[in-house]
Amino acid sequence: GRQLVRLEAQGHWTRDDVCGRIPSLPEAWRRAARLLHGDAEVSGKCTLEEAGVVDGSCLNLLVDTRGGFEVLTASSDEEAKLWSAESGECIRTFRGHRDEVTCAAFSPDGSQVVTASDDCTAKLWRTEASECCRTLKGHGDCVFSAAFSPDGTRLVTTSDDRTAKVWDTQSGECLRTLEGHGRRVTSAAFSPDGALLLTASADTTARLWDADSGECLCTLDGHRGFVHSAAFSPDGSRLATGSEDRLAKLWSTESRRCTRILEGHLGSIFSVAFSPDGNHLLTGSADGTSKLWCVESGECLRTFDGRGGEVLSAAFAPGGARVVTASEDRTAKLWSAESGTCLRTLFGHRGPVRCAAFSPPPQASAAIF
Repeated sequence: GRQLVRLEAQGHWTRDDVCGRIPSLPEAWRRAARLLHGDAEVSGKCTLEEAGVVDGSCLNLLVDTRGGFEVLTASSDEEAKLWSAESGECIRTFRGHRDEVTCAAFSPDGSQVVTASDDCTAKLWRTEASECCRTLKGHGDCVFSAAFSPDGTRLVTTSDDRTAKVWDTQSGECLRTLEGHGRRVTSAAFSPDGALLLTASADTTARLWDADSGECLCTLDGHRGFVHSAAFSPDGSRLATGSEDRLAKLWSTESRRCTRILEGHLGSIFSVAFSPDGNHLLTGSADGTSKLWCVESGECLRTFDGRGGEVLSAAFAPGGARVVTASEDRTAKLWSAESGTCLRTLFGHRGPVRCAAFSPPPQASAAIF
């Protein structure tokens, strides 16, 4: 992996001392990570000096992404929560919004969280302290979604005021406003290279925008109802949209044409998400299920049925082995993507869970000086 951090380490430091000084490492992964110097593991009370670490040494940080990760949820109870996916324990709660929290997302390095709310604001938080470090004000109505750019320097938010806004994460300045949709803008996402923005709207369309200029490059027409969600594939070559018309559609980013229609849900599709390898699409629906689809064939491979309320959000874990769904029944559920088995239910919210997401994968090496 890439270099994670440079530290001026002390010889008496242990594994816990090193991991505790890596701010981008999620708390649950911090507990599960293995620290290696060559073939020697720095564990327990073993010090860096005892493991042979000297100036300029490189330590490898190994994390099993099948466990030890964290889950972020947003709820109509005006709170967002951070959970250990391993234990199901609520680690911390983000409080400060004055209305429903509609969305919550991690920054690419996991050090920050953004929340969106019906109180017309978005908020930036320090993940480790659940401390609000900035409130983004500017929308004229409810804020439905928020997402970071791949480099973490920008945010995009969407609103019932028919606009999307791009923000500087450091200053909190609104860099540009994207106008053109005829009704509420329900979601937005940056392309993997950060050059494009994709928005979904209740006007039955999705739009592609130049992220720097704010110019609308094209409109994706074809749905017969609200478009609730839109996403880029990991390589940026495909787009996915999910709609009130019970269909998910796949599109070519280059040609801007619909290449496949995924049909099988019995209610509105609220959420679409590509797997980390781009081979599968996950959908969440008002019919109370989430479905896993093969992108190439369009075949439905698996249905996740929690027998609860509407599935308002669905997302993959890093590595794609697990799935999380957020439901109107006030819970989030963790599933095995391979077997479709429900592994854990997260209880604690007092209202519908509007959104759920896994923490991003940490980098895999740490240079120690």
